[in-house]
Amino acid sequence: MRLPIMVACCAMSLTGCAVRMEGAENHKPIAVSATAAKKVVLGLDGSDVATQADSWSKMKEAFHEGCQEEAKTAGLQLAFQDGAARPAAEPGTLLALYVNDFRYVSTGMRLGIGIMSGNAFIDANTKFLDLQTGALWGERPYATKSSAMEGIGSAMTAKQAQAICKNMFDVVRGADGSAAKK
Repeated sequence: MRLPIMVACCAMSLTGCAVRMEGAENHKPIAVSATAAKKVVLGLDGSDVATQADSWSKMKEAFHEGCQEEAKTAGLQLAFQDGAARPAAEPGTLLALYVNDFRYVSTGMRLGIGIMSGNAFIDANTKFLDLQTGALWGERPYATKSSAMEGIGSAMTAKQAQAICKNMFDVVRGADGSAAKK
């Protein structure tokens, strides 16, 4: 009888906690036309604090992987730009993701040193722009966090980046409940 309880507890600890994200709700709707909602270009940039951090390349990789997975799920065509987002000569949505600050914690780090690894967080904002003209449609702040006290299953940086990607793509598709298609 004790073995099933132990197995259930272990399984629950490995499934992870949901990402706590603040700032993406309670904002004016962002309307993206049906034509622009088919292609998304993500420009990823950040403050000096963010881009000069030793783990900036890992942060960029987390966003690339998370956004690729979410774009595939959402049925969106996705391309990336390094640095500040720049308009292009085709219809679509340009997401100018700017990371103000972050603390990168990998799952391996959490497994290896536990609560000593500290808390993971991302403080960012995204401008939703017309890919052709660069016209601003709207903006969303994103603040994610996890606590080392949640244990090895807490949402590390990669899950937090993916949650931000999902929310951005939900806005583009009008699936976030706040935007109406034009």
